[in-house]
Amino acid sequence: MSTRLNRLNQQDRKEAERLISVINSDNSDNETLRRFGKLMTIADSYDYQPEDNDSVDLDLTIYQSYGLKHQA
Repeated sequence: MSTRLNRLNQQDRKEAERLISVINSDNSDNETLRRFGKLMTIADSYDYQPEDNDSVDLDLTIYQSYGLKHQA
C-alpha cells in the first residue's frame, strides 16, 4: 500500500489515507469505497485516462464482510 500511495500526488495521497481510515471505521459508505477505488486505479495505472462510464456496482457491506473473514 505504501508503494501505491507514493505514486499519488500529495493531495490524492492525503485523501486516500483519509479514506482508508473512513473505510476501516463504521462511518463509511459506497461512495467512499468508490472514490478510494478510483484513487487506487490512478496509483496502479501507468498512464491513467479517466473513464466517462463508471458501471461498477459497489457494496460496502460485502467488502467489509470479506475483510473480516480474511483478517489474520
